[in-house]
Amino acid sequence: MTVLMNVHLAGGGAVVTLPRFDLPLFLQISQDHKSRRMWIVPPVALALAKHPIVDDYDLSALEQVFSGAAPLGAELSNAVEARLGCTSLQGYGMTELAPVSHVTPGAANKPGGSGQAVPNTHCRIVDIETGADLPAGQEGELWIKGPQVMQGYLNNPSATAATIVDDGWLRTGDIARIDADGYMFIVDRLKELIKYKGFQVAPAELEATLVGMDGITDAAVIGLPDPEAGELPIGFVVAAEGGRTKPRSWRISTKRWPPTSSCIKYGLWTKSRNLHPARSCAGSCATRLPPNNVARLYRGQLPRVSACRRSRRPDHPT
Repeated sequence: MTVLMNVHLAGGGAVVTLPRFDLPLFLQISQDHKSRRMWIVPPVALALAKHPIVDDYDLSALEQVFSGAAPLGAELSNAVEARLGCTSLQGYGMTELAPVSHVTPGAANKPGGSGQAVPNTHCRIVDIETGADLPAGQEGELWIKGPQVMQGYLNNPSATAATIVDDGWLRTGDIARIDADGYMFIVDRLKELIKYKGFQVAPAELEATLVGMDGITDAAVIGLPDPEAGELPIGFVVAAEGGRTKPRSWRISTKRWPPTSSCIKYGLWTKSRNLHPARSCAGSCATRLPPNNVARLYRGQLPRVSACRRSRRPDHPT
């Protein structure tokens, strides 16, 4: 509310709100009011980029789409820009930061980035194993210090002590990196990292890659316990209407992954059968994925696929 409502009211602008999200109604209102700016979350960005109904509405007045609540991958951000002919931006914040620490300048956007620190705000990237500060370009936990940091959790001193440490630094619990220009990129939640052969694998990064592919409207990735690798990434994919649902695989490459695991295959499962995963990552086809109250995925609601026994899996990549 601080960002979405007060900023516009202070500037004398108009704000149109909905009691709940409904894509046709959202598009109709945006068309009728000639909305210049949209405040959305990544699942809505996904619909704007891929849903065919968007073409039925005139959104030519739209200048900017601002996404929050969860990371928005560069591929999806670019897809929104290309389809709507506007600028796609995102920022970063949390309730404990009342609520903003990073904002993307409208004239200097970096797709997939959450922007630069707002005035009077300090941030650092900390190694999750050693606690040491990391240089630009490396991934670690994001710590923030500034006047917007909360005083603490009400009547919960233990939670406060675990979150606010070392002279007022707030541990966000998010894995991020900061580039040489000071732009911050959220990778994933610390607690949701997949431990693959000793390496930290970010589900959100793989999800962003999957939803950037043709024929996929949504995706979620969790870790499947494995006696050799520790955990294996397993993907749940929502196929586009009329898209393929036969078992297949995709080769996913991310430049920050170690060379030994830089190519991970994702298998698409049918809705009714448990098929063995392709190499080190399986997938399941679903009609929708479970969101929480701000449209972020509850990965914990996704089933851990216990039917895929080790004896049924092909050899792992070396």
